[in-house]
Amino acid sequence: MSRGWVVNELEEFFGLALAFSRLWTASLTGRASKTERAASEAKRSALFGELRAREPAIQMILAVVGLEPFPIEDDSSAIDLGEALMLQFGLVLDAYKALDKGRPELIGFLGLLEASRERALGADVADATGQALAELHRKEEPVKDILGHLGPELADFDIDQPDGRRAARDAVTTGLDIIDGLNHLDWQMASRMSEGPVMAADQLHPWVWDAVRGLCEAGHYRQAVQAAATAISARTQVKLGRQDITDVKLMQEAFSPSAPVPGSPRLRCPGDEADQTVQSRQRGALQYAVGCFSAIRNPATHEHREWDPQVAIECLAALSVVARWIDDWALATGP
Repeated sequence: MSRGWVVNELEEFFGLALAFSRLWTASLTGRASKTERAASEAKRSALFGELRAREPAIQMILAVVGLEPFPIEDDSSAIDLGEALMLQFGLVLDAYKALDKGRPELIGFLGLLEASRERALGADVADATGQALAELHRKEEPVKDILGHLGPELADFDIDQPDGRRAARDAVTTGLDIIDGLNHLDWQMASRMSEGPVMAADQLHPWVWDAVRGLCEAGHYRQAVQAAATAISARTQVKLGRQDITDVKLMQEAFSPSAPVPGSPRLRCPGDEADQTVQSRQRGALQYAVGCFSAIRNPATHEHREWDPQVAIECLAALSVVARWIDDWALATGP
């Protein structure tokens, strides 16, 4: 994962808070000249203003991590917040820089927790359960290390205790929520602060956006891509009256340049079918739609790791193009 907005905000706030704290401490010694004190006070005032300006962003990060707001009201509260963040977020910052590794580890541990549930379903299941439990013991400490970065209390479980695996499941779920929240915050802020053209997600084709709105807001980007493709496939089935095929096969039938026959209608690119450009668009749309379902829908359905938000929004945009063609192009039903 590339360096994100959250990392930048935390590190810059730490730097400002540290500089402010040093100036504030120096002002208490009384050893500086009057001119030096005035210059120091002016600089401290400027730093305080910067800290106040960055406070809303820090409060957003606090909320994602599940900590109480800590408003900056005066010099002392500015220093207290800086010190608190240094203590509470020093480890979080390290973990956040390694989210690509940490998230899959936590997801894998959740899977092991499910697999290790004791069920009296025969020797084979018992053996599999024992293997999963052994793997849990092997991964327990590395997972606790990751969770400890996200909140020391999250690592306070013992899977060998009577309620240990339930406590571990709750802790890992909370850790994943924090990671996904930080990741989503990065995506939101990067979209707002981009200097280049910005694509509004809510302006994607309604078939796409209506299917993914809640998933994107919750930070479930891979599932959002899967949901968008599923929605497009369902809408295409309705338009073509084809409930017997779906996904790649459906796209092949829908955009095929072959003549429609009873039971197999086609979508037709607007314009004169004898025109070479129209023919080219028809062939290209077939290849593009099939490619989207093969290279985007299939991985989104079968992978388990979370997707980077930027990758997901690009995939949603690609699917939105397919949705617009299906929605706008005429249906050819044949003689």
